[in-house]
Amino acid sequence: MKHTNIFQRFAITFLAVLSGCATQQAAPRPELVPAELLEPEPPPPPPESVLEKQPADVRAAIGTYQRSGEPLILHDGITTRFPYESDTEFLVLCEPLRVTEILLAPGESADDAAAGDTERWLIQAVDGRVLVKPKAANITTNLIVLTARHAYHLTLKSGGKYMPRVAFYYPKEIIATEATRKSALEHRAREASTPAPVAKLNFDYTISGPNVPWKPVQTFDDGERVYIEMPQTLMASDAPALIVNANGADTLVNYQVKGRYYIVDRLFKQAVLVSGTGKDQQQITIART
Repeated sequence: MKHTNIFQRFAITFLAVLSGCATQQAAPRPELVPAELLEPEPPPPPPESVLEKQPADVRAAIGTYQRSGEPLILHDGITTRFPYESDTEFLVLCEPLRVTEILLAPGESADDAAAGDTERWLIQAVDGRVLVKPKAANITTNLIVLTARHAYHLTLKSGGKYMPRVAFYYPKEIIATEATRKSALEHRAREASTPAPVAKLNFDYTISGPNVPWKPVQTFDDGERVYIEMPQTLMASDAPALIVNANGADTLVNYQVKGRYYIVDRLFKQAVLVSGTGKDQQQITIART
């Protein structure tokens, strides 16, 4: 009797297991979806040109500095602008009963401003400038202004031609930034073209016309091809046609689009990007200088 009960319990348990397995349906096989082919992320855009943002006289002075190494002091209205050098002490001419304003670089503020003679000179740092005023004539002291980016060493002299405002421009820093920027542009051009351009790039192109969404941000060539860098906001529907003026006649030219670049298969003196027709037509002119 005991064997019968044991067999019955075993049979019930076995049937329960089978019943549970039957109620658990096999998990459906996941649907195989083909992988989506994505273009690689474009490299970050190169930094903007710091040189192009400078006033015309500063750009000219930096060009002189590149050619001759001579730093020029510039004058514009009441402003005397010194070429900043970390190891140069600049002479600032002041006058009793008058305040001279010393402007720091955009975004800079004085962490400290220390003068040798604080009895006869009033020194006050205010945001991105330092105000100085002598209490007497024919006195001299030095002033050191420290910021997070620069240390300004100045000689303050009371007497002589009064300088109402003093500012600085930064030839070495701007030249280094432009070199980094051009290196980034060359790298992007090599990535955009096959085979990679190996010649030195020529950036002597002007871009003129209305500020349309598809106006190029930069044009250069490698001696064989012209690279036209379009803005990130360019949409496929906005893409303009490129027309080159050759021998007095407008002709379409062969070019390819890689990323944000129009790559033209030959050099040209002048070309026009055209979008729209009739009264709605807009044009951007690209000319080699």
